[in-house]
Amino acid sequence: MATAKKKCRQYSVDYLKYGFVPSEADKQLPMCLLCNKVLSNDSMKPSKLEDHLKRCHIDKIDKDLKYFQTLKEKYEKRLTMHSMFASTSQSNDDGLQASYNISLLIAKSGKPHTIGEQLILPAVEEVLKTVLHKSPFDVLKRIPLSNNTVQRRIDEMSSDIESFMQSSAKNSFFYTTGRVNVTRYSDVDIPPWIINPFDETEVANVVLQEELLELSTNEELKVKFRKGYQTFWLQAEIPEKYPGLWKLQGNFNSFSLVIPCRKEF
Repeated sequence: MATAKKKCRQYSVDYLKYGFVPSEADKQLPMCLLCNKVLSNDSMKPSKLEDHLKRCHIDKIDKDLKYFQTLKEKYEKRLTMHSMFASTSQSNDDGLQASYNISLLIAKSGKPHTIGEQLILPAVEEVLKTVLHKSPFDVLKRIPLSNNTVQRRIDEMSSDIESFMQSSAKNSFFYTTGRVNVTRYSDVDIPPWIINPFDETEVANVVLQEELLELSTNEELKVKFRKGYQTFWLQAEIPEKYPGLWKLQGNFNSFSLVIPCRKEF
């Protein structure tokens, strides 16, 4: 004999007078507004809901429907606030990611870091207002791009790159075969002058040779080289003073750029 299919009870608005609303997780389960306890579907009937009210909330037995309607409204507002804060948190994370992405673009372009506030943010604002017809305030405040912030982002990404490469080197073929030969790292041949432009000053192209010799005597840049060659080649003044070297090193150095995911400003 076939087993009878179990009946699934449905919520009725009349159950609010007992202090129950449908559960957010499962609309077929009743939830008590007074204690937030979720009962089984079998309890979705007046006698059992009223029994719960009498046993667990005896002081609320005489409350009228209006009382429970007020509780229901407060509960729904709380859900809305929770959703709003979750959405805001996601927006902040997206803004932070955008800040890192744009900082990387600024570093690659070789432009002064002030371009973030002076040009990029105003451009984003114009697009939001003119094309999307949206208020730019909430968006722009989540994308910090001040001069100091951009520099900090670049330093952090460079530090992460250096740590990543040092870690990967333990399992990679890495060797140096002399002053004018190449250093091999993860199947990418990087000329020694990129690794240390203050020690390796030989390059085939005459124009690049002059730039490299001039760079090797730049004492201010030499101080910045202490942070590692990945950070060094991201300095804003290099593409302005040594455009040939900047363009050529980008062919070797860009493969290792990584965007970190961070949760703080």
